Amino acid sequence: MNDDDLICGACGARNSHSASWCSQCYATLGPAGEPEEGGIEVDVAEAPSDTADSGTWVCSVCSEEQSIDLSVCTVCGAEIFETFGSNRWDVTSTQVTRSGLVPGGGLMKVDRSVEGIMVLIVTLFGLGFGASIISVGGAGGWLLIVVAVVLWVAAARDALLTIVAPRSVVLSPKVIMAVATVIIIVGMLLVFRGFPTSAVGNGEALGGAVL
Repeated sequence: MNDDDLICGACGARNSHSASWCSQCYATLGPAGEPEEGGIEVDVAEAPSDTADSGTWVCSVCSEEQSIDLSVCTVCGAEIFETFGSNRWDVTSTQVTRSGLVPGGGLMKVDRSVEGIMVLIVTLFGLGFGASIISVGGAGGWLLIVVAVVLWVAAARDALLTIVAPRSVVLSPKVIMAVATVIIIVGMLLVFRGFPTSAVGNGEALGGAVL
């Protein structure tokens, strides 16, 4: 064994000299090259109260304790990596949910500003385009509104997943652009189908008035 190996103060496992996390219990290790003997002495002194904690991890999604031997929560299925990864976020799920009341707001809250701004623009465009088609008698405009609302909700869900289960996120710039393309194509089809009908109807009405 290499004398320069770092020793985890929580479980006593040996780790490589450059490791930042313990490969066994995922505890944070000291700076590279600095022995961890001090950490071992402190843990030994607190052994009566920390013995149980050193062998468990608390799921960040459902707050249930899990054995360190398990990499997936037995209650909600969240991974241990998602729990430790969520520690870097300074926002809570409640704050992200509130931000999601604005299209794309939740994504902006979790440092996904590009996707957040795209969702805001596409959602407002879809809602506005759909409303304008409905205002001239085109019931198909409701389809655009539904698509825009679904994107809005999906963005709020993705924002929450970003801090609790980052591997499960769905929205990406490409996906958002695809939704925008669908809204534009469907909207234009509705417009082109609606205008001739409206024109014919207006012509008949005008002819009847003249006669």
